[in-house]
Amino acid sequence: MKEMVRALMQGKNSLPEGSVDKNVKLSFTKRLINLGRSIAHADYAGIKGRGVAETLAIAAQNAAGEGVEETSEELLYDAVKSIGNLVAWVKGSDVDFKPFENAGARYGMSFLGGAFGGGLAQLDPGYLKARFTKG
Repeated sequence: MKEMVRALMQGKNSLPEGSVDKNVKLSFTKRLINLGRSIAHADYAGIKGRGVAETLAIAAQNAAGEGVEETSEELLYDAVKSIGNLVAWVKGSDVDFKPFENAGARYGMSFLGGAFGGGLAQLDPGYLKARFTKG
């Protein structure tokens, strides 16, 4: 968890100031993507040789990360439906994609599903090996 917080705190100082040149925007976007990638792919694991408490803490971190990732996908889904509604409105259509309908339940289930899957997957080293095996 400390590594995740440290990476996020370093990323907050990476906002470009002044110019909004295309290269500055591209550079800023690359830094954000690389920050997200470093957080997502950092080795918070290494379960071998660790105690039970540390292993469970690592699994909890991965569970929280997966839960947030799954919830962000659901939020993106609602944002796309909102954009679809805007396009339909501009075109004069009566289509309503109903974004954010039952959002609390959907976001909660996405978080719990991601957290449950992410935490269990971290605790089973065989799963991690199989995940990266080329079929």
